[in-house]
Amino acid sequence: MALYGMDHIQAIKRPPLESDGIFEDKSQATHIQSMQLGSTLDKSQQIRLAVENTSSAAFQEKLKQRRLRTHPFFFKKPPQVLDVCQVPVQVSLIK
Repeated sequence: MALYGMDHIQAIKRPPLESDGIFEDKSQATHIQSMQLGSTLDKSQQIRLAVENTSSAAFQEKLKQRRLRTHPFFFKKPPQVLDVCQVPVQVSLIK
């Protein structure tokens, strides 16, 4: 499984938790220099990605298993609530 572009997201500098998500020294923060929506690029420059079908029966089973948390790691079961960070969606680059 791969999350395309997560290496860039993980490189964003984060302030200490006790600072409520705010850098005291703004120069320490990661600043976005520029960005462009991929759909506005010329077709020859667009990145093509294949994304897991979240409407499939297989994905629904994946959600069920994530809620049940049957892996031995979960010796104390948390509530059967999921958020977007707990259910990675497979994404791969189409070459």
